[in-house]
Amino acid sequence: MSENPYPEHQPGGGYLPGGYQPQGASGPSGPTLPSGAPNPYGNLPRPAQPSISAMVLTGVSAMLTLSVYCACIGLPPLILGIMALVKHSQDPAGASRLAKIGWVVLAVMTVLAIAGLVLAFAVYDMGGPTPTSPYPTY
Repeated sequence: MSENPYPEHQPGGGYLPGGYQPQGASGPSGPTLPSGAPNPYGNLPRPAQPSISAMVLTGVSAMLTLSVYCACIGLPPLILGIMALVKHSQDPAGASRLAKIGWVVLAVMTVLAIAGLVLAFAVYDMGGPTPTSPYPTY
């Protein structure tokens, strides 16, 4: 009854099924995987690194959207940034394309907003003083 059905855990000894150790691992017990042998777990994909561009786009757009004055500027790029973050794990190239489109939309919306402000101030300023204005006209 003193027989332990579980093998002893060796520090640093990561065992694979069948008693194999990863290639290059040295240990007192268990054979190593032969060179060129397939991994019993299959080729697992590496986890995708988060898209920094999409994260920054989402943050900047969220701040612009939350400020009441720039909500119209920040909302479309915010949606594109969130879509890029969600899509990144399945399609990194498509997510990168969405992030680039989001940056372009943000830049175009910003330029249009600045041009609109300049135009609004120019039109407002062209009217001159009104007849009820306390300022004299020359």
